[in-house]
Amino acid sequence: MRRITLAGFVLSFATALLPARAADPAGTAPDPKQAFEFRHVVLNNAGDAPELCLRFTQNLDPHAEAHYADYVGVTPAIKPAVRAIGTMLCLGGLAYGTDYTVTLHRGLPSAAGARLGADENVPVSLGDRPPLTPTESFYQRILADDADEALDQAEQMLKDMPLARYYDEVALPGMQLAAQDAELGNLSEDQQENIKNTIYELVEGLSEHQDRADKNQVVEDEEPQAAPPPPFKVLSIAGRGQLDEPASRMLLQLFEQLGISSRLVKYRDVSRYSVEALDVSDVSMVCIAYLSISGSPAHLRYLVQRLRKRLPEGIPVLVGLWPQGDITEATRDAIGADYFASSVEEVLKCCQSVRAAGLEREVAAPL
Repeated sequence: MRRITLAGFVLSFATALLPARAADPAGTAPDPKQAFEFRHVVLNNAGDAPELCLRFTQNLDPHAEAHYADYVGVTPAIKPAVRAIGTMLCLGGLAYGTDYTVTLHRGLPSAAGARLGADENVPVSLGDRPPLTPTESFYQRILADDADEALDQAEQMLKDMPLARYYDEVALPGMQLAAQDAELGNLSEDQQENIKNTIYELVEGLSEHQDRADKNQVVEDEEPQAAPPPPFKVLSIAGRGQLDEPASRMLLQLFEQLGISSRLVKYRDVSRYSVEALDVSDVSMVCIAYLSISGSPAHLRYLVQRLRKRLPEGIPVLVGLWPQGDITEATRDAIGADYFASSVEEVLKCCQSVRAAGLEREVAAPL
């Protein structure tokens, strides 16, 4: 019997599919007509101790966790903590650096009442736990609904980097992992909502953060202005994804630090049925934020078209896409925005450039 060695995998964003039989794709919806069988093992090393998850071909009953413990045996003998998540039965109380044999006993039931036809022995070797990257550690915290730990991590990292870079290099990539998990079906709706609320708490906790001044920066005397500059207002529109709104909240926070007025608009408020009611008075620029986009970006292209019809002529539209890799020319042409950015820092620089260009036009305008 082949022993499955597990090390360096994290449930969800690095879903480890280790075939016991022909493994079905991660996140594939279970077929209730398919025979109820064990398929493969997934390791969750996001916590201090590993959690071993056994995936089946049908959903399990989340309300029967104690009952499932009667159908699971572990050697060396331990009494594992048992929880059911979708098609997975997850076992806690294990230790890194240990070999186990998990026995799934005949009769183990699915939520639909099907039962395992025979005992199944699953030998597993848990290797040493690898260190988590800052992005993985961030995801671990928001997945556990632990805003305080996420905030503590952020405050430690912000000693050495500005807030915009922390969002770019840690928070947004961690949120992308969550978005990818949601697309794969690895996160329940409740988990997605909890992650969203945890990120809101994090952003709120960082609301008074001020980046440390560059010690090498020379502060020049500012020339007195005859009159305050005209207001520059950004309409920040969240994409259609579950976590696009929290990403837009991060942008609003950074806009405020730069003295840029901004307003958050939810995706549903720019639908073809609602866009006519959108308040675009005094808008200087529009910024649309998407955590991930795949395939043909038709919904984003149509959104830009709807906004063009609603906005006063000449108002620029910026699209911020945070997926890894460059935005292709084909994607740019299809979407039809004026500006594109693949990071928070790029968004801020672009908005500042557009604001500066507007000020120059104000100064150059004839009296």
